[in-house]
Amino acid sequence: MSRLVARRYFLLALAAFGLVGYELLPRDDRRISSLLEDLCAKLNQTRDPATLAELQAALRASLLPEVVIQGPELGSDLTGPDAVEERARELLTVAPLSFSLSDVDVRVSGALARVTANLIVTVRGSGEQQRELRFTEVRLRQVGAQWRIERVNVEPVRPAEPEARP
Repeated sequence: MSRLVARRYFLLALAAFGLVGYELLPRDDRRISSLLEDLCAKLNQTRDPATLAELQAALRASLLPEVVIQGPELGSDLTGPDAVEERARELLTVAPLSFSLSDVDVRVSGALARVTANLIVTVRGSGEQQRELRFTEVRLRQVGAQWRIERVNVEPVRPAEPEARP
């Protein structure tokens, strides 16, 4: 094999390893998306006191002490982790809900981040499922190496476009 061909293979291998390494490195936008996805998963799994305790522990680890949650169904803003944890208890008494995020856009600027996404809330367990689409904005602040939620604003339900039917 000529030196030129060997050098090309070496450069291609180096580029491939660099690309793989770049993709495997934990980036802030991935950490933030993962944090929000994990919280949605915990919300979805909350069905009894044990899973509620797991959700509340995840909230304590993810929320800043001055966190504010705004949403039309809340009546007044939830301020502080204690208020958020107390409101989470309602998940045990309401119809089962499912939460997911779509169209997530993470913007990081130093130790601050802003996430915009569509929150999809689905009422589960009934013969007819009801899905609500809500524009959501989350502000986070980096504390050490961890991202923590500072503010969440969930807008009212967006009117859904009817599905096209043949």
